[in-house]
Parts: sequence; C-alpha cells; structure tokens
Amino acid sequence: MDPAAHLQTQLIPLRSALIVDAVSQVSAALCGVLSREEWNIVHAPDNRSVLRLVETRPFDLIITGTGSTGKEDIDLLRIIRRVRPHVRLIILTDESTPADVVAAIRERAFSYFSTPFSTASFAEMLRCATTEPPWDDGIELVSATPEWISIIARCDKKTADRLVQFDPNQYVEVAYVRTSDLVMCRIKDPGQGFSLGEIHHAAVNNPSYDPIRHILFRAFFVMCVRAHTFAALSADFAPLLRHRLASSLR
Repeated sequence: MDPAAHLQTQLIPLRSALIVDAVSQVSAALCGVLSREEWNIVHAPDNRSVLRLVETRPFDLIITGTGSTGKEDIDLLRIIRRVRPHVRLIILTDESTPADVVAAIRERAFSYFSTPFSTASFAEMLRCATTEPPWDDGIELVSATPEWISIIARCDKKTADRLVQFDPNQYVEVAYVRTSDLVMCRIKDPGQGFSLGEIHHAAVNNPSYDPIRHILFRAFFVMCVRAHTFAALSADFAPLLRHRLASSLR
C-alpha cells in the first residue's frame, strides 16, 4: 500500500455507533452497512449504560435494543437530546403502542421498529441514517393522538420512507404529477372507505337535477356549528332549510 494513501486513511476520523444488546438480526445488518474502516462500533448492555457513554463522548448513531419497551427508549431519547441534540437514534423494541410511535416522532427519533420487523427494511433505514445529510427539519409533528396524526414532512422519497417505517401498517398512498401549467394529486387511503351516499356535503354526490345541493348541506352544518344546536337556528330559516334538505334526499 502506498505510504501516502495509508497515512491519509489513518487521518480519516472514524464515525461511531452505539448499539444496545444487538440481536443476530441487527448484527447482520450492521455488518452489511457499517464498514470497519469507517465505523467504530461500541456495544452497551442496557439504556443506563448508554446514558453514561453519551455523557462522556459523542456518537453519530445510536440503536436501542429490543429488550426495552418503546416508552423506555423514548424516555432515553429525551434525555439524550439534552446532551446530544443532533444524534440519530433508531428505536428497536419488543413492546410498542400507537402512543409510543407518536411520541417517537415528536422526539425526533430517526426511525422506529417493533418486532417482528424486516431485516431488509432495517438495513435500508440504517444505510439512510449513515449517509443522509442533516435531517432535523425533515419531519415535524403538528398534532397527534394515537388515532389521528398531522405531520409536515419534507417532500422527498427518503423522508417518506422514514415516515412510513414508524408504522408500516398505517399509511396513505400519495401520487403527485406536476407539469408547467398543472398539478395533480391522487390520495389513496387503505382504510375501510366510505359510500358516496354518505357525503352529502361533497359536490361529487349531487344529483344531475340539483347541481348545488351540497351548498345547502354545508350551510346547514355551518349554521348548526355556529348556533351549537339545530333548535337555535333562525325561526324563518330553519323550517325552509329542513324542507329543502328533505326534498333533495328524496
């Protein structure tokens, strides 16, 4: 080997990863993605050891162990953020709830896996975590409950892949086409769906003989919301609207 090249290799700083109690599935992915020439891998037996190590030195990547719960790993992440705000942390857990997934997004975990998980998917997220540029602004949680979530995400495929991995069983398919004078979006929700007959407020449900029926429904519901109750509607408007809605549904 050329001495200059050897010296240059030695001068390249190793990146460091902290792994908690790695199982064989994780070890296989680590060997395939993190090369020994570029990465220094440190192992820790539990989350308490992780905290001690993080306080003494920085790490580029931290992967939790499946022996801890999702809640315990999120508590760990909160503490780590105070010391190392930009470290990339991937959560692996045996016990998880929808609330844990929401909390992981809120605390800016890089990715989240609950067993059983795909080795190929984990390896891909691991590769993404080690090669992507600064990522902190990629996913912002606006509001969330375990049943409903609102997110602002950077518009690129790798961010979408990260987002899907937090809960691969809950997703929405979005197709996007943009030309010089047109933008088209198609959104497909894999849920149970609904009948067009149930959405009277949508123009697509109007009968051919009444193209503005949806406006009446919208006006009706707006008035109900503002008045808090149907009985509080104006004495002149309510009977007329009731008659018009009933006629439209016949």
